[in-house]
Amino acid sequence: MDLSEVTPQLNDWFTISGEYSGDATLTADDNIVLTGTGRVSWSDSDRCKILIEIDPASATKAMQILSQIDVFKALQVVCADGVFSAGEVHVSKNDTSIGASIEVRLELITLAAEFTPKDAVQGVYWVVPLVNFVSDFRKAFPELDRHPLRMYPTPPVPEGMSESDAIRAESIAHSKNSLIAFTWNATRCFIEALPDYKQRADDLHARKLPSAATAMMVGGVSSLPWSTVDEIESWLPTDILYALCVATGNFVGFPFVEVRGEDGRLARRFHIATARRRYSPVKPLIHEIFDSRSGATGALIDSFLALPAAKRRYIRVAAEHLTSAGQNKPDLENAYDHLVRGFESLTKVHNLSSEDLIAGIDVSHRAAVSAILQRTSVEMVSLAQTIRAASDDASAVRVERVAARVKSASQREAMFGLAVSALCRMFNLEDEAVINSFYTLHPRTDGISEWATVLSKYRGGVIHVGFLDLATSAAIQDVLRYNQHLHDLLARIVLLEMGYVGTYLPGVLDNFISKELCWVTASTSPGDLGFA
Repeated sequence: MDLSEVTPQLNDWFTISGEYSGDATLTADDNIVLTGTGRVSWSDSDRCKILIEIDPASATKAMQILSQIDVFKALQVVCADGVFSAGEVHVSKNDTSIGASIEVRLELITLAAEFTPKDAVQGVYWVVPLVNFVSDFRKAFPELDRHPLRMYPTPPVPEGMSESDAIRAESIAHSKNSLIAFTWNATRCFIEALPDYKQRADDLHARKLPSAATAMMVGGVSSLPWSTVDEIESWLPTDILYALCVATGNFVGFPFVEVRGEDGRLARRFHIATARRRYSPVKPLIHEIFDSRSGATGALIDSFLALPAAKRRYIRVAAEHLTSAGQNKPDLENAYDHLVRGFESLTKVHNLSSEDLIAGIDVSHRAAVSAILQRTSVEMVSLAQTIRAASDDASAVRVERVAARVKSASQREAMFGLAVSALCRMFNLEDEAVINSFYTLHPRTDGISEWATVLSKYRGGVIHVGFLDLATSAAIQDVLRYNQHLHDLLARIVLLEMGYVGTYLPGVLDNFISKELCWVTASTSPGDLGFA
């Protein structure tokens, strides 16, 4: 059997870095034009680096212009294989030397640019390199076996082989057939590891690289517009990045976006990028091996994208704080601050951040309480009018404010811990009961007997005081276990909000054992939540 026929071969259509060079034209607001030669280098590790050497004939004019402005409205570099263009560009460095002649060298920066190749093809697919996405690619999807933009297309196995040869050939043919797949815009999309994924992932884990592209995400353009940066940004499914952040515990971004044709040739490259974030070797929430659902990351993407836009919007906020808290675990106060903000983004949207005290009073007493509040408020308004008549407007205004507070005294901002407790009940999570039972048997030294009260205490420290009392090792250990537990709790709630129904890896457990999202019940050991 000729193994070369069934051995996957690299489809070398993609590059992670490159350079454009050629004749450059800079245009100022008043349509004054400077010419020269330009060189633009780009990669997955940084935005475009643009160097322009102004033509000697334009050097004097350039000096005059650059003494007045440092922003140009357009840049174009005509290369042998296409045209690089950008709208607003800023001068980050002006290296002008005056000797026998004047030499002007400029370093420019821009937030958005594009490259259009000569003989550009019709766009069929969008391509996004993923930065800091570290996962396991374990599942094959037959409909994607020979997609034109697969890094390693799966070769067909010839017919007529013996059974043993066919089994061996199938194994070899599928040796690189490992993807994460999802559906967007009624098209099948996929994420595939870059050819040197293992080395890049190892370097990230070892902190040899602060960030790096590790995988490629590909989807279909269909009838969507793709000619300009604005058109691309109007539909590019960047919400996927938040699902990947939640799954991996790291901020996942991209350095540029490409549109490619049916045969993989470049139609347009857009140099737009997300904020650069440093990779941190943290425990993921979803693992393609240990999770009980094969293809769990793809399932998370599918469920998140299926949600209404308004719901995805507030989940993005919670996901951002969840990831930030995980990245800042050694900084206990900063981590707790992010956890507080993540929970509050959810309690507020679910109207759990305030409580009506009247509703908790026996119905036979509610009318009396309301009447007293109303009567007192009216009396204070009358007092304010008397004070104002005595020409003391400043005091009258303050009394009126007190009257307004008295009238609404039955409604107040809920204690943070109570709001989180209500959020847990909303999702049938029984963490509070488990931890409170622990405190019944093992009282805290500060006399607090309820989990919700401790949550509020620590929130007051990071939000109102600005720091936590970490003077003793016991205090540090207590905040640490609250951070670990709250991070796990917020992760479960965010995954539930995203519509995910698979299993995950609890952060409170040291081993890689998958659990259902609602694994915590009244019978759960407090030690499993870090309280022992």
